[in-house]
Amino acid sequence: MAAASHEHGRALPPSGPAAADRDGPGIGLLEAVRAALPCSGRIWVAYSGGMDSHVLLDAAVRALSPDSSPAPPGLVLQAAHVHHGIHPDADRWVAHCRQVCRELAVPLRVLHADVAPPRGESLEAWARRQRYRLLAALPGADDAVLVAHHGNDQAETVLLHLFRGAGPSGLAGMPERRRLGHGWLLRPLLRRPRRELRDYALRYMHVHMQHRRAPTNFRKVSRVLESYDLCLEACFPVNFPVGFPDSAWD
Repeated sequence: MAAASHEHGRALPPSGPAAADRDGPGIGLLEAVRAALPCSGRIWVAYSGGMDSHVLLDAAVRALSPDSSPAPPGLVLQAAHVHHGIHPDADRWVAHCRQVCRELAVPLRVLHADVAPPRGESLEAWARRQRYRLLAALPGADDAVLVAHHGNDQAETVLLHLFRGAGPSGLAGMPERRRLGHGWLLRPLLRRPRRELRDYALRYMHVHMQHRRAPTNFRKVSRVLESYDLCLEACFPVNFPVGFPDSAWD
């Protein structure tokens, strides 16, 4: 069984700063998160500590704040951080996540991968499998796990699958929702571009965090994907990303 440490927090208070301006930058992102919230149950935010998941967690806090539009009563917000044990700074990331969650008054659960990567297997593939295995054990029937994949991630996923010769289901990209364990996996930011997350972090969180990628063995491909991102945003500054149809890809 995977070990877990659990920090108990008090009931979710107002988020502190007022909710995002009704007409200001970030309102589309905040509304996307609010629209994804279930009507009841527990909401788990998969929180790595990087910029993307930090924005998602902050937006979830704001969406549930009494200062924002009324949220469904009875929703409980928690964060979950997966400690893979493979990065030299993994313990420092846990400490960072604990500090942020204390500041936001969001209970944090740290999940530990309890097996080593098999020899010869892609470290990225192993980490992804462990992450979803641990997250799948969290939600009950009315619960949801929110992950911070955004539109640029979607475009990169489709491009990477194209490089690998994927079929139609792979080229369709990631679904905005799918079953996970007894509950649901939701990607509320999937139609928002990465630049909107950066703008949100600068405007509402007053921070600028370097985008952090998962460990990967495809360094050359990663450089290509980053260049592809820049080209898409330069060519389609308003409409990128276009939506990809849902598929069963996970």
